[in-house]
Amino acid sequence: MKKNYLMFLFFVSIILNFYGENYLDEGSFIPSYYVQTSGYMIKNDGLHKIVDYSTISLAYNFRNYNFGYFVQDGTMPYFVLQKNLIGNILELKCCRFEIGYENDIVRFVQQNQNDLETVRITIIDNEEIIFDDFSYPKGTRFYRISGPAKIPISNAVVNDSNVRLRVKPNLNCDTWTKLNKGLQVKIKDKTSEKYEIDGESWYWYKVDHPDYPDGWVYGKYLDIEEGNEGEADKGGNSER
Repeated sequence: MKKNYLMFLFFVSIILNFYGENYLDEGSFIPSYYVQTSGYMIKNDGLHKIVDYSTISLAYNFRNYNFGYFVQDGTMPYFVLQKNLIGNILELKCCRFEIGYENDIVRFVQQNQNDLETVRITIIDNEEIIFDDFSYPKGTRFYRISGPAKIPISNAVVNDSNVRLRVKPNLNCDTWTKLNKGLQVKIKDKTSEKYEIDGESWYWYKVDHPDYPDGWVYGKYLDIEEGNEGEADKGGNSER
C-alpha cells in the first residue's frame, strides 16, 4: 500500500513538473505597442524572432545544457537555473552572464549558482505576458512573436486580400498586420476546435512568415497544401 502511494506521488510530481515547465512555451515576445507598426524589421534566430532591442526571449534549454536563458536583446543574457510556477507567475532564478566566460559557460554558471537574481513573468496565456522589470513601465504587456511548432509544419497560401494576422485566435484581439493575397506562410499550430463566424466553421491556424510576427489566421482564408486537414476554400476580399 505504501509503495503504491509513493508511486502515485512520484507520477503526480512528474505530471505537475511537466505542465509547470510547459505552461509558457519558449520563444520571443515584444511590447504590445508594436502592434500595427509599419514594419517590424525582424531578424530570425531559429526558435526566436528579434525586433530592435525590445524583444525578450525565453529558452528552457540552451545549447543542450541543463539550463535555459532569459534575455532582453541588447543586454547580456540571464542563465536560468531554477523555474517555478506560482499561480500564473513564472519565477525564474537566474545568474547574469559576464564577459570573459564565452568559452566556458558551464564553469560560469557553476560559480554563480548561489548568487541568483529573480525574474518574474505574469502569464495571461501562452500568447500574452506581463513583464515590468528592466526599463519597462510597470504592467507592460508583451505579445508572442515566435515559438515552437505544435503540429507538423505545413505550407499554405493566403487566398484573399486584407486578411488579418491576429495576436490570438479570436476576433476580439489586436491585429499584427493585414496579409496580402498569395502570401506563402507555414502553419505551426491550430486550435483544438473549429469556431463559427458568419455561419461558417473553421479552425484558427498559427502561421509563420519571416517578415512578420507569428500570428493567427482564420482557416477560411488559407489554402493549405494538399493532404493537410482544413484546406480552405477561396474567399472574397474580406478583413477577417
